[in-house]
Amino acid sequence: MTRDLPTIWGRLGQGGDPFANLMRPFESLFDDAALRRLPPAVTLPTPRLDVTADAEAITVKADLPGMAENEVEVTLEGDTLIIRGERKNEREEKDEKKAYVVQERSYGAFQRAIGVGPDIDRDKVTASFDKGVLVVKLPKTQAAKAAARRIDVKAA
Repeated sequence: MTRDLPTIWGRLGQGGDPFANLMRPFESLFDDAALRRLPPAVTLPTPRLDVTADAEAITVKADLPGMAENEVEVTLEGDTLIIRGERKNEREEKDEKKAYVVQERSYGAFQRAIGVGPDIDRDKVTASFDKGVLVVKLPKTQAAKAAARRIDVKAA
C-alpha cells in the first residue's frame, strides 16, 4: 500500500503536487474572462441617512446620487416618514457588446421608513433636493416644543 502512494500523488497533481489541480479554479477567478462570467452583486439601493433632532425640528438627510427630485417620493404616514424611489440602470441597448468586469452601483426600487413620532406639525413639513441630497425638515408642534425640558445630570 505504501508503494502506491507516489503513484497516487503523481496522478492527483502535476509534478507530484497534490494541490495543483485544487488551486486552478481559484486562480481562474481572477482572470478577466472569469470576472465577466460572475453575476453582478445583488444589493439593495438603500440610501444612507443622517437624522438629527433639536427642540425645533427633526431633519432627515438622504444621499441619493444620480437621481432627480422627480424620481423621489416623500410621504408622512402616521408617525413614520417614508422615502421611496427607483434608481434606473443607465446601461444603453447599444452597450450590449460591453461586459461588466465589476458592477458595484446598485439599481432598482428602494424605500426607507423612519419613525419620527407623533409630535410633528404635519402642515409645515418641507422637502428639498440639491446635488443628490434630499433634506426633509419636520418641525415639531408647539406642544412638543413646550414639553421638552433639559434635565441636569449631577455627580453621585
